[in-house]
Amino acid sequence: MALNPVKWLLFPAGLFCLALGFLGILLPGLPATPFVLLAAWLFSRSSPRFERALVESRLFGPVLRDWRTHRGITRRTRWAALFVVAITVAVTCFIAPVNDWLRWTVAGLAAIGIFVILRLRVIPG
Repeated sequence: MALNPVKWLLFPAGLFCLALGFLGILLPGLPATPFVLLAAWLFSRSSPRFERALVESRLFGPVLRDWRTHRGITRRTRWAALFVVAITVAVTCFIAPVNDWLRWTVAGLAAIGIFVILRLRVIPG
């Protein structure tokens, strides 16, 4: 039985993306969901066991299952994402002592994030 070298590259990449997803929960401004979706995709090609554990997890499972089943997010998930973006922008732009270029950068990235969130399909739930 030959070892597939691609799997040996995809698996650590999946672990890295999952770690970034966990950091995204803790750090404002770092999105968790895209990294978790990417980790699930990488695990689907490298480790079915890790993919199954991720999809069945209490933390990330519901969003992953919604995405896989319906290619969308629930209204609650949408509002939660928009709330996190708003809080991050408010703290960075109005409370934190940062330069103007950083304020504009955060505002621009937030606008892109809001655009993406609003374009995602809303599913019942």
